[in-house]
Amino acid sequence: MFWFAQVNLQRGGRVATAGLLLALGVAIEFVQRETGYRSFEYADMSTDCAGIVLGWMLAPPRLPNLLALSERCLPFA
Repeated sequence: MFWFAQVNLQRGGRVATAGLLLALGVAIEFVQRETGYRSFEYADMSTDCAGIVLGWMLAPPRLPNLLALSERCLPFA
């Protein structure tokens, strides 16, 4: 989420990204359950959600936009 928040600065884009990342985390857990050798964990889903929230909270404007900063600092970017 932190990486995608560098690209999507508008709230709508971030909401869509957060929702899709959460759906991806849930889908991965259900696929793991079907394999038979991986475990299905609700704790993994909640950890995914916590990571999404943390990534959003650390994204711009709270911290600098690293993508824009690298474009200004690197002459070949």
